[in-house]
Amino acid sequence: MEIKNILFLKVFFISLFLLLSACEKEEPKVSAADHIDLARLYLEQGAFKASIIEGKNALQLEPNSIEALTTMATVLLKLNAADTASNLIKKAIAIDKENQDIKLILTKTYLLQSKLFSARNIFNGINEASIKNISNYQTTHGDLLFASNKINDAKTWYLKAHASDKSNIDAILGIAKSSLQLKQLDDLNTYTMLAVETAPTDINALLWQARVSMLQKQYVKAESILSKVMIELERYDILTLNKYFAIDMLSKALVAQGKIEESLIYSNYLAQSKPGQIQKSFENALNLISKEGNLNEAEKAFQEVLQQSPTHKSSNIMLGVINYQKGDYTQAEDYLSKFASGENSPLRSKKILALTKIKLNKPDEAIKFITNTINVNKEDADLYALLGYAYLVKRELPKSISALKNAIRLSKDNALYYTHLAKSYLVNKQTSLALEMAKKAISINPNSEPAKQILIGSYISNKEPNKAKKITSAWLKQSPKNITALSISAAIAQQERNFKKATTQYLKVLAISPYNLLANMNLVKLDLMKNNQNKAFERLDLIVNKYPENTAALSILFKLSSTPETTKKAIEIINSANSKHPFAISTRLVLAQLYLRKNWPDKALIVIDDVTKLDNKNIKAYFLKAKVLLSLKQISKAKDTYKLLVSLAPKNPSSHIELGRLAIQAKQYDSAIEYANTALKLRNNFIPSHLIFYTVGIETNNKAMVIKAIKSIKDISPNSPLHYELEADLHLKNKDYKAAIDKLLLAWSKKQTSQLANKFKSTYLLNDQKDLAFDAWDELSKQNKSNVKLQILYAFNLQKANKFKKAKIILESQLKHYPKNVILLNNLANLYLDTNNRKALKTAKKALAIHPDSPAIQDTVGWIYVKQNKNYKKGIELLKKAYDTSLDEEIKEHLITAFTLSGRTKEADALKNQ
Repeated sequence: MEIKNILFLKVFFISLFLLLSACEKEEPKVSAADHIDLARLYLEQGAFKASIIEGKNALQLEPNSIEALTTMATVLLKLNAADTASNLIKKAIAIDKENQDIKLILTKTYLLQSKLFSARNIFNGINEASIKNISNYQTTHGDLLFASNKINDAKTWYLKAHASDKSNIDAILGIAKSSLQLKQLDDLNTYTMLAVETAPTDINALLWQARVSMLQKQYVKAESILSKVMIELERYDILTLNKYFAIDMLSKALVAQGKIEESLIYSNYLAQSKPGQIQKSFENALNLISKEGNLNEAEKAFQEVLQQSPTHKSSNIMLGVINYQKGDYTQAEDYLSKFASGENSPLRSKKILALTKIKLNKPDEAIKFITNTINVNKEDADLYALLGYAYLVKRELPKSISALKNAIRLSKDNALYYTHLAKSYLVNKQTSLALEMAKKAISINPNSEPAKQILIGSYISNKEPNKAKKITSAWLKQSPKNITALSISAAIAQQERNFKKATTQYLKVLAISPYNLLANMNLVKLDLMKNNQNKAFERLDLIVNKYPENTAALSILFKLSSTPETTKKAIEIINSANSKHPFAISTRLVLAQLYLRKNWPDKALIVIDDVTKLDNKNIKAYFLKAKVLLSLKQISKAKDTYKLLVSLAPKNPSSHIELGRLAIQAKQYDSAIEYANTALKLRNNFIPSHLIFYTVGIETNNKAMVIKAIKSIKDISPNSPLHYELEADLHLKNKDYKAAIDKLLLAWSKKQTSQLANKFKSTYLLNDQKDLAFDAWDELSKQNKSNVKLQILYAFNLQKANKFKKAKIILESQLKHYPKNVILLNNLANLYLDTNNRKALKTAKKALAIHPDSPAIQDTVGWIYVKQNKNYKKGIELLKKAYDTSLDEEIKEHLITAFTLSGRTKEADALKNQ
């Protein structure tokens, strides 16, 4: 097709300018910006192929040009080549992560690809304030809601976008299409007319007006509009989707008026064009699955069909099935929800949609959907089996068993039904019935892997390990590289504490499937049992980078990061995972907690804010944020965050409790009681509520409230030491030390803790019973010899009481087991200093080498230099660094003393007066 003269002239003059320029002495180079300008010019004129060529030329000159990447992506979106556009936009984001407008284009790309979940995630992470065109942002928000079938909300955002920019044609058309869905015909007509008035030559506006005319059976009007559209579309050098829609609609408008011969011209044109080959493309996609089993190529082929016809029902369903098979359940649900949930949808697609919802851990949605489907298909065994599976996931076992029995009643020879029933019985601890059903499943299908798994599990539960091993051995003999059989063999060996065999079997699994989560996780546990922490970190690095949302791996990683060195490793692993998975939330939450552990609350806050941008309803993130704000003494902001949590999770009592505690701090006792009562209504017998009543009673001298709170706690948890401790505290307040000790002894008989031991010590001292003060600590120490934290705390108490010899024995014995524990080293160095032991400096330096940025350790080493070595210069240098970082009063006193002893009295006085 010919390009209009105006385009030709523009291109001609630009080309002529470039040609003439080339003839001059200093030949100017064509810049990437020149190519981008041409690409945009071609784009405006609809010459997409030419636009792409210029975009590619620009990228050859400047591969990282944001303008070139976004222009190319915009052209590709016009051509519905969303996959290629997506790759370009992702590259642009990698170059400029903070560019919010690029994220907006990526959102639109994902919407065009029907990747609603991905689109939503990207959009939630956009900072609205940084968007150049707010109307564009609001329109995209409307598009997201429209795609999620939230039509009323979508229309609200389209109206906002129109209010922000009256010329925004996409916003006007959004209002029109929302009005059509809501059957608001007045608005439909008003905004359709407004769209055409606003942009008389806009293809989308004209096509929409034609579509509305067709719906209203105004075929003559539709033909007139579409004729204008065709004139406009003649400028396009390829058959675009819009052009296909225009020709298709025009053909139908002509048929409706009886103009059959004219309509044939257009229908023949479509038959010879790419969109006319939809059925052929669909059949080709099906062949790729049935004959070649190539899911990836089939997926591309089905997506090509959707580029020609986005509402092609069978292709949407097949894409849902393919994504289900590939394990991308979120994407599968997006495709299937469009056409698999209606009354006239194929039953097979409904079953896959139900299974997808179960896989996405939405059993309630699945149960409701399956139940509605059963009402129409009461004799379908698969539906009852799916219902049983959904109830099994919810752990509603009697309902699961009942539904699966119904499935078996309708189809007695289905091994999978018996397998699910066996699993339900096994979870319900009905081992004999589980064995019976598993054997039945294997009798129907001897090669059924799920049935073998359940049978082995049933034998293990029935304490018949030899039978379980026999089946597993036979399975491995038959299939030596079967991952499931190898994993079960490893698990049995692990249970029997044959760790060597377990490791061997798991490594065989990894040789076949390097990213196998089960094998990697169990090998991490085995590595830790062997004290091979470095190997465990290597495996966790692999797991977290592959599966960033795996909570078990993240939990182990967090527990392992107990020292500065391991915390640093964990942070490196998390940051690596975050760079590969920019939308993973769990890793970011763990990173925030690691930053808190490093005492970097400001960094933690930045990470948490990133999470809330990705998911503005993430409860864990806001709870963590409130905790950080409290640590930063930003009480007002913490309070606001807890109030936000109340609105996000109104049935969660924890936010009310935290608000109650903050109210107590502010001496707002009536508010504290109100919050505690609200929490109690949400959760019966909630002890934190009664603790608030207790605290309020203590602070307001309301003895009746205190006694009632203690009684309630005792009634709720009679085997807990808590109510005895509270009674002891009440006696301490009244200076009745003997009664307090009696209650503490009762608490001690329930549970021995370091907190309780401390209370014993202080209570005995208050009661002037110094000999008994450390008895509780002594007993606790003997019972918990391997608990390093408790032993350090005990030694610290002994040190404060000048019991240096015993403290030294405890700390030195612990150091043999934990030579790199910085707290242990630091406390022992201080003890050596107190007893004038020359090991003090050497021990403190070991701690400093492990944690060089710790103000507490810098203080210890600096103070030893001053007190023991008289090296004031080095001592002051370290003490100053420690004080500047922490502003700690004790470190300040050490520094003042160091200045004074070294003769630097002016600096000592200046520091005193700070």
